[in-house]
Amino acid sequence: MAASELARLRLVSYNVKRFMGPDGECTIEAIGRALANKLEPTVVCLNEVDIQKWPDTLDRFGKALGASHIKFFGHVRDGNYGNAICSTLPLDVCKTTQLDGGSSVEFKGKVHRIVRGLLVCSVDGSPAGLPRFIVASTHLDHMNEGERRVQLAHVRRELEALGSARNEPVVLCGDLNALKRGDYEDHHWKHLEDRHQERGWAPPAHGCLDELEHHGFVDCFHHLSQESPTASVENPLYRIDYCFARSCMMSHLELRDAFVAREVCASDHFPIVVDFSPRSGPDDDGATTDKSNL
Repeated sequence: MAASELARLRLVSYNVKRFMGPDGECTIEAIGRALANKLEPTVVCLNEVDIQKWPDTLDRFGKALGASHIKFFGHVRDGNYGNAICSTLPLDVCKTTQLDGGSSVEFKGKVHRIVRGLLVCSVDGSPAGLPRFIVASTHLDHMNEGERRVQLAHVRRELEALGSARNEPVVLCGDLNALKRGDYEDHHWKHLEDRHQERGWAPPAHGCLDELEHHGFVDCFHHLSQESPTASVENPLYRIDYCFARSCMMSHLELRDAFVAREVCASDHFPIVVDFSPRSGPDDDGATTDKSNL
């Protein structure tokens, strides 16, 4: 029997909007149960996790999800707000990093830089018949393409160094607030330009993701031709949530599927889902498809 029939790695990335609904209601258990029942993930990367109002947020979420291994990096607001990684497999924190760059805004007469963070964990896949690998969660600047490029350069350097030092494959998930021009037909892009102009926003920009793709990181959705908007739930126009696998990841794991989970709509984003399986070896009877074989 092929190894891929014995094990599956399902990664989910989700911006949970502080676990608060439109009327301020708590969505911790609702999101945890929805992900568990509808998606059955192995590892979940979370953005916009706020534990100030409910300090037991991640314990409650883990119980609802059925994931006992949880790591959190609160990079701002006195350690109460940031990114989390939740897993059914054992986790070790590799590194937590406040990223370079970030837009500056004026508030109450003072200029503040919007700080973003990177949480990187090593996942012990052996209980599920999987290799050990590195998973990273981040949430990038929402205002400026140049700042996102600076942040992605920092992310790339950190992940390249950790992957090489630990000799482990790497996958990056998160709300990158970034666009790829190729995802949009001309009329769709023009609609975004008009929409931004009407709202007084900066024009839609693209190009910062080259920082990853030009250095061996693969956009899993693009590779499988599964590009689809992830935000907002009420009016899905933008693909801004991503999963990038460093190319060496593909020598260990085979990319099987990638999709946007539109059945889960408890935030202003949809979750994204990416499936891997152990790469078939010479003694396996499973065949790989051209599209998933990197």
